[in-house]
Order: sequence, then C-alpha cells, then structure tokens
Amino acid sequence: MQMHHSNSSLVRAPRTGRVRHLLTNVGGTAAIEAAIALPILLSMVGGVFEFGRYYWTRNSIQTALEETARMVMISGTTSQSTVQTYLRGKVTAYGASSVNVTVNTSTASSVTYATIQAQYTFNSIFSYFIPGLASKALTTSVKVPVIS
Repeated sequence: MQMHHSNSSLVRAPRTGRVRHLLTNVGGTAAIEAAIALPILLSMVGGVFEFGRYYWTRNSIQTALEETARMVMISGTTSQSTVQTYLRGKVTAYGASSVNVTVNTSTASSVTYATIQAQYTFNSIFSYFIPGLASKALTTSVKVPVIS
C-alpha cells in the first residue's frame, strides 16, 4: 500500500490542463516560422542573384561585341574566323567561352557594312536544382561600316 501512496504524487494533470498548456506554449514557434519563411526568402535572394547574373552576362557579351565591331571597323577584316577568335578572346574573361559568332557583310551606297552577331546560351544555376528550368538564349548584334 505504501507503494500506491508514493505513486499518487505523480498523478497526471487533467486533460483540460494539458490542452490549455499546449495552446499557450510558444516553444518552437520560431522554428516553425523559419521553416515557412526561409524557403521563400532564399528563393527571392536566389532570383535576384540570377537576374543580376543574367544581365551581367548579357552586358558583358554586348560590350565584347562592341569592342570586336570597333576592331572590324578599323582593321577592315571581316573574316569569320578572325572575328570569332577576337570576340571569344574578349568574352572568355567573362566566363562565356562558348559564344557563337556570325559575320555578314552588305553594301549600301558604296559603303560596306559588317553585321556581327553573337549567340550564347545562359544556363541558370537553378536549372541544376529544378529540372525543366529552361536556359535562356542571348542574341545580340552590331552593324558597323568597314573602313578599307
């Protein structure tokens, strides 16, 4: 009987007290809020990063293309291989070594023009994490008169 008496001090709280305790307990709230907010916040930060990286790459290719167009305009060379080598040399510094270059010439009013086009496929970092996220094709061109 004494054993029964010693266990009587460990009597559980009534159910209503337990429910009230669960409703007023705030332990773990921060963890639940972080679990909800953190993926959204990280997606937004990653999106801003990728948006900036896309436009930085686009601007870098455009700048390299404009420098190449100046070279074509001054040197008078419109050789596909020469222009492609020159442009790729400029763009490699930006990490976009797989740029496709095309050079077309045309004549209007006895002036020869060179149209140089650069194409590059931008791959998002998120395409490795999210299957089906398409890559974006960057295409830009410049038309300059060729001084011979």
